[in-house]
Amino acid sequence: MEIADVYCVHVRTVQSWHSNGLKHLEGSNNPYLILGKDVKEYLIKEQQKKKVTLKSNEFYCMKCKKAVVPVKVIKVIRKIKLGGNNQAVTLSGVCPICACKVNRFDKEKSSIIEK
Repeated sequence: MEIADVYCVHVRTVQSWHSNGLKHLEGSNNPYLILGKDVKEYLIKEQQKKKVTLKSNEFYCMKCKKAVVPVKVIKVIRKIKLGGNNQAVTLSGVCPICACKVNRFDKEKSSIIEK
């Protein structure tokens, strides 16, 4: 399949995209004919479904795949200046769900409360 080659994915992945809503041209059953713009739209929609907006006190846990308010937050000041002459900091904490380490990069004038 050309789509699999273009996106460097397995043919079964493209078939699962079709099962999950990727449209093909009417009347083309075998092989499926799919417009490039339809593939792009489908992949953008799928990416938007996974997007998580964080509040000022939340971190994103890579294991849980959700926004969490960590425990034991530690702030490490970095030797980098950001726009507006703000100091860059790294905030590290522990996910309350899975106990994995979570990180967030921010500026010194952050609204995150240290615990």
